[in-house]
Amino acid sequence: LKDHLRTGTKLEEFIHVSEEELAEYARKEHVPNHIAFQIQAKVQVMQKAGVFTEADMINIRHNTNALLDILGACERIKKTPIPFSYAVYIKIFIVTYNLLLPCALVAKFGLWTIPIVMLVFFAFIGIELMAEEIEEPFGLDCNDLPTASIAHTIKNNVFEILEDQKSIARVSEELYVKLH
Repeated sequence: LKDHLRTGTKLEEFIHVSEEELAEYARKEHVPNHIAFQIQAKVQVMQKAGVFTEADMINIRHNTNALLDILGACERIKKTPIPFSYAVYIKIFIVTYNLLLPCALVAKFGLWTIPIVMLVFFAFIGIELMAEEIEEPFGLDCNDLPTASIAHTIKNNVFEILEDQKSIARVSEELYVKLH
């Protein structure tokens, strides 16, 4: 999802994925959506096989739906730019205000008008540049959201959960063997 929101999914960074799956993902335009669909399909197959109880399915459905909701919300953020007319209006306002400001200040501040106007202009331009920076929150700039570290944390948490499940399964199997 992080790569999809930036420049497109980087299939070479996928782990624990077969060559066939990589080829399938390469044909898809929206890889995160396809993966979410695959997760839901696999969960349904496992439910039909009796792996999950109905209580399990309630929790799993909530999580898979949350995955799709988050995907949709992030894409709406990415695809909703600041309207062009608003951006142009702000730029015109800043330039006009700063061109007229010296006329209002020169009688009171004299030569101090120049640094005062420069400071005000610097402040307004800074606010405008910050607004433009905020418009694209999923990039790689230092001011963008830390999606890479968020994704890394999620990956580590998932692997930890899977390792815990392997340990629980191993202990359960050993206990079953001892009892029988």
